[in-house]
Amino acid sequence: MLISSEFQSELDTFLVTILEDTGYRGVEVRPSTPNKTEVIISVIRPVLALGEKAKRLKELTSIIEKRWGFKKNELELYVCKFTEKKKKEEKEVAPVCEEWTFEEAPVEESWGDAPTEETKIESAWEIEETTIEGLLKREGDLEGHYDAVTCLVIHPTNPNTLISGSKDKSILIWEITKDSNNSINNAEVKQTCLGHYGQISDISISVNGDYIISGSLDASIKKWSIDSGRVVKNFSNDSEITSVSIDVNNEVIASGSRNGTIKLWDSSSGECLFTSGYKNSHSGAVSCLRFSPAPESKLLVSCSHDGTTKVWNLSSKSKLSFECNLINYFTKELNGLCISPDGSLLSQGGNQENFSVYDLTTKGFLYNWFEKEKINALCYSPIRYWLCYATEKFIKIFDLESKKIIAKVRPEEDELIGKKVDKLECLSLTFSNDSTLLFGAYNDGVIRVWSVDLNCPHIF
Repeated sequence: MLISSEFQSELDTFLVTILEDTGYRGVEVRPSTPNKTEVIISVIRPVLALGEKAKRLKELTSIIEKRWGFKKNELELYVCKFTEKKKKEEKEVAPVCEEWTFEEAPVEESWGDAPTEETKIESAWEIEETTIEGLLKREGDLEGHYDAVTCLVIHPTNPNTLISGSKDKSILIWEITKDSNNSINNAEVKQTCLGHYGQISDISISVNGDYIISGSLDASIKKWSIDSGRVVKNFSNDSEITSVSIDVNNEVIASGSRNGTIKLWDSSSGECLFTSGYKNSHSGAVSCLRFSPAPESKLLVSCSHDGTTKVWNLSSKSKLSFECNLINYFTKELNGLCISPDGSLLSQGGNQENFSVYDLTTKGFLYNWFEKEKINALCYSPIRYWLCYATEKFIKIFDLESKKIIAKVRPEEDELIGKKVDKLECLSLTFSNDSTLLFGAYNDGVIRVWSVDLNCPHIF
C-alpha cells in the first residue's frame, strides 16, 4: 500500500480521539519493507495503549487495517513512551508466549564429589595484588543509553564495532575510530535497535558478524541485522529470557530463562528445538550461558542463581545432552561465567565473593580465588592469558600465569554526581579483539573505556 502524508494526517486525527486516555502525542508512519508499513504511536501512558496482553493494540491494528484497506500482515503497530526530556523512542511490543513440551534429558552423575565446608574454606586462596602502573588508562565514555547498560559484545570481524544492550530496552551499535596509538578518535551510534518492550538481559553475535541475537525480560528473543538494525526474526518464549548464546556454526541459539529452563532454537526458522527437562533444569534463574568458542566444541555451560554450574553437549542440532554438574564452591547466586577463546578454561563468579577456574577439556576444577566483593561479570582477553572481572567497586585484571592482580580501576567519585544511582557498578565488560581497549558497562547508562598498554613494562 502506498503511504502518503494524507494517510498520516487522517490517522493522527483518528488516534487523537480513540487514544485520548493514553495521553496521545503523535504518530509516525514509515515503510519497513516494500510490502509492510510501520506505525509508531507516541503516548504518555503506553501500558494503557497496549492493554492487557496487548489486546487493545491488536484491536487497534485490526481497526486501522479495515479502515484504510491494509491486507493482513501489511501493518505493524508499535507504542513508544513520550517523554519531554528524553525524546528517544522505545518501541513496545507484546510477546506471543507459547508453551513448549518438555523433553527429558538423561540424568547423568555429577562430576566429582560435593565439597565439604572445610574444603570450601581451604581452597579459597587470597589474591595477591601487584598492579602495574600505566597498564590501564581511561580513554573516555560512550553515552547513548539513558538507563543501566546490561550487556556488551564486540564484533568478531570488525574490531571497530561494539554492541550494547540496556535496561532502557534498546540495543546500540557503535562505530569506533582509533588513531595510530590505538586511542579513540571518535565513537558514534551507527544503529539503534528498538523492538523489545522489556529490559535487554543479554546479547550474542553470530561468528560471521552478520546478525545479533538479543534476549529480554519481555520473554522474547530477537534476531537483528547488523547492517540495517532491524528485526529479521522473532522468537517467543514462556518465561523471561535472562541469557542467550549462539553456537560457532550460527545454526543454534541457546537461551536461559528466569524459570531455570534452557532451550535450543533454530536460528533461521525460529523453531524451538529442545527444552531442558525438569530433572536437569536449574532450580533458579539462569544467570548466564555460553557456547564454547572452540571450532570443534559442542559444549554449552550454564550457571544459575541456584549456585550450580551445568555442562551440556550439543549432541545434535535439536538435542542438548546434560553431561555433569561442575564441582562448585558456591552456595550463593552465580552472576556470570566466561569461556577462554580456545575453549579450554571456564571462569565464573557471583555473590559468594570469589571466582573459580575450571579446565573444560577434563571438566576439572583448577582453583578458587577469594574476593572481598561480589562479582558481576567476567571476560577473558582474546590474546593474553588474562581474566578480567567486575566487582561492586572495581574492574580488575587477573594474570592467570602469575596468579596476581595486575590492574585495578574504578570510576572517579565525582562521576556519581547528578546520577540516579546510589553507587556505580560495572554490569558487563569486554575487550576489543586486539585487547588494546577494555569496555565496562555501568548501571548509570555509561560505557566507560580504558586503553590497555600491551607494551607496558613488567607485564608478566
